[in-house]
Amino acid sequence: MKIKLILLLLLSYCPFAFAQNIDTLKKEAQNMYQATLSMNFDAIIEGTYPRLFELVSKEQMKELLIATFAENEEMKVELINVPANFSFGEIKKIGEQTFCLINHDLKMKLTLVQKVEEDEIELMTTLMKEAMETNDIVFNKENNAFSILKKAAMIAIVDDFTQNEWKFINKDKNNAFVNKLFNEKVIQELGL
Repeated sequence: MKIKLILLLLLSYCPFAFAQNIDTLKKEAQNMYQATLSMNFDAIIEGTYPRLFELVSKEQMKELLIATFAENEEMKVELINVPANFSFGEIKKIGEQTFCLINHDLKMKLTLVQKVEEDEIELMTTLMKEAMETNDIVFNKENNAFSILKKAAMIAIVDDFTQNEWKFINKDKNNAFVNKLFNEKVIQELGL
């Protein structure tokens, strides 16, 4: 009877642990999205997968974020608050790590300081579509700005390095950091 009770408790606990894990993931993903929208660079760094800082220091990352979003003399990048519309992939345990691929909407306005000439608009739009991996780019002549809506992708990770909390790394089309941080098995199983 005692064994049945223990088994019953274990079985009932497992779905709860998974639900709490996905709920925690959703909350942390939303926190990271809000930090990004508000350009809270310290919170972004705090939510970033810590092994990334073996490749680039926290100070370098913060300087890069500031240079891109806050102190750029050639353009102004604004992130527009739109619903994230998160889609969460399967939570996968691979070795001692747990992963989840997450997609979400990201909208930005890229205002250029130098006037874009009429004959440059099409070429710049084409180049941005390729670089940003989206077809949803519109140029507004009046504001000299590109409006960009794209599906952004990030990888959520839980492991010993994260002290068993969800942390994130952006997934880009070249996977430059991903290929340096994770082994071939992880890359293959996640389809990266």
